[in-house]
Amino acid sequence: MSWFFPPRCRHDWQTVLRWGPWLHQTCGRCGKDRKAPAWEAVRQFMILALGAPALAMVQAGGAWAWWGSLMGLASQPFWLISTWRARQWGMFWLSVGFCLAWGLGLIWS
Repeated sequence: MSWFFPPRCRHDWQTVLRWGPWLHQTCGRCGKDRKAPAWEAVRQFMILALGAPALAMVQAGGAWAWWGSLMGLASQPFWLISTWRARQWGMFWLSVGFCLAWGLGLIWS
């Protein structure tokens, strides 16, 4: 169990309280694996691959700003899914705001 993923069995919180979140890889009682699923790695890669160039393109200005806004908007589903699954509600709503901001960037560029 990690702070990044919600518990998947009823024993997780007991193990976290006893051993700490970073040492826990499997539940001692039911044996469920706590490792991050492969799709989470894909989501994190897509956030980096789309988000970083989007910022650079927007800062370059001109015709690049529209393409940067498009790439930034394309990265938002990955942000929304990752923050929803991690139950990071502040980051989730901030990502909703960024969806609106990237969309306005498409319109105004």
